[in-house]
Amino acid sequence: MSSHAVSIKSPRSPIIDLFLSCITFSVFLLVWLYQAVRDLNRIREQGFQAWLWIFVPLFVLPAFFALPILLRGIKQCEQSLGLSSWSRSQEITWLILVWSLSVGSVGIEYADVSILQQFVFFGFWLASYFLIAPRINRLRAASDLPKTKLLVNFSLVEWITTVIFVPVFAAALWFSGLSTYFVSLEKLEANRLIQNTQYGFSLQFVDDSWHQVEIGTHSNGEAIAEFTGHQSEASLIVFEQEDRDNVSRLIHWRIDEARESLSDVQCTESRSFMPDTLYLRIHLRCEGYSIGDPALQVHELIQVNENDYIEVYGSYSAIENKFEKDSILFLQTVQSFAPIAKEE
Repeated sequence: MSSHAVSIKSPRSPIIDLFLSCITFSVFLLVWLYQAVRDLNRIREQGFQAWLWIFVPLFVLPAFFALPILLRGIKQCEQSLGLSSWSRSQEITWLILVWSLSVGSVGIEYADVSILQQFVFFGFWLASYFLIAPRINRLRAASDLPKTKLLVNFSLVEWITTVIFVPVFAAALWFSGLSTYFVSLEKLEANRLIQNTQYGFSLQFVDDSWHQVEIGTHSNGEAIAEFTGHQSEASLIVFEQEDRDNVSRLIHWRIDEARESLSDVQCTESRSFMPDTLYLRIHLRCEGYSIGDPALQVHELIQVNENDYIEVYGSYSAIENKFEKDSILFLQTVQSFAPIAKEE
């Protein structure tokens, strides 16, 4: 036993550790794994560098080499304390489960699944690690080493990790767009037609990924209506533009805005008269990249009377294989933007 190994963590329900890992988006799992490996070293010297184990859940490849070593270390500690161990088949089953879910946790980011489904899969991946927690707890309970004193069942590092990372991740989720789901006014079914006779426009949502959300979710509060789709990766904002003379200036401003927010931007603009009228329809499309992912910013302006225009401002960005599929549906929805007769 190492001379500096003075105490080990007190046994605690794996449910608590799993819960802490979920609410800190796996950060606590790194703390838990570090503590587990450190305690294995203290129960029976194994030469583990505990701090290196925080990288095992972060990257898929290290898990293929590290987890069998971890199982071997647990078994040696169990033998030294006269405890029973898992069978070989149980260990292989656990390894296959964790490895499969680790690979899947990377692949699911590129799959066409909802955020809720991603979170559920993420929870299963975390839970797979904690299947070995009861073995770690039995070792801690059987060891004669003194146990650390906990404050309301949490150690200092656990309190710090939880208190810091919970609000950090909550804020990150909010500002990344998930906030739109908390202010959803209505979930829109596929082919739902929205008609606004007050302002004179209609918009048809060709797929069921859209929510109507509160005004101010994506805009500065001056919009007529706002929508979120494709798991918060798409948005549509409808504005009223009341000054015909400012339309060209608005188009240039939208192009400048796209160049500021996207990289490698290419914009195209087209104008045409709407059927049987001298009213204009203006289409502006800017393509580029947002944080390395392909992105679109699209603007459709329709003239609804001599001086007034209605604009739909759409933006969409996603990983490449998802973008190729969903951008088609996104553009179909934007292009459905059309004028209707206003209420008198």
